[in-house]
Amino acid sequence: MVKMIELIIFDLDGTLVDSIQDITDSLNKTLITYNIPTYTPDETKSLVGSGAKMLIYRALPEHMRDKVDVVLKDFIENYKKNLFKKTRLFNGVYETLRALDEKGYKKAIISNKREELTKKTLEVMGIDRFFEIVMGEDTLPYKKPSPEPIYEVLRRLSVDKKHAVIVGDGIQDIEAGKAAGIKTIAVAYGYTDREKLSGADYMIDDIRELITLLEHIK
Repeated sequence: MVKMIELIIFDLDGTLVDSIQDITDSLNKTLITYNIPTYTPDETKSLVGSGAKMLIYRALPEHMRDKVDVVLKDFIENYKKNLFKKTRLFNGVYETLRALDEKGYKKAIISNKREELTKKTLEVMGIDRFFEIVMGEDTLPYKKPSPEPIYEVLRRLSVDKKHAVIVGDGIQDIEAGKAAGIKTIAVAYGYTDREKLSGADYMIDDIRELITLLEHIK
């Protein structure tokens, strides 16, 4: 049987890896030095998804947002030290990626995390070998929800948009996929409330559901 889907584009944080505790710890360590109130992991979930600068902007009190670049620099330094203390793969991720590999799917990462940190995360988690292309927020002038990173992946892998899907836990993943004209699959176990992801074409509660779903997409 000919596969309708040839390419799977994955988000990283909240989709393949659970990094929220390391992000929260790094954020709080940074904020404390500025006497700014800290955040719980659940609160941090509402801040992430749009890149590090937007994370810091959202975390800062309004009267301090003009200092976002200074605080961002401190956060990046703290996060590099905390990158893998508590970060882990979500259950089923490794075996799912291996199964997709065996079935011949092309796979790419488009993350709103910096490319350097995205690649390092994949490497340390032991899943870097599964991806033909890895893109971060600074790879191109545009990031999700812009469709431009998706267009670039489609171009480089010579895949028509009707044969591609994006899998992610964020609204920006779904919006980017819709704008690019590809199928969208939301994961309900990530950092965004399920109801906010209702615009996705499909939704899964476990990454292991992806293999069967892909075979049924027309």
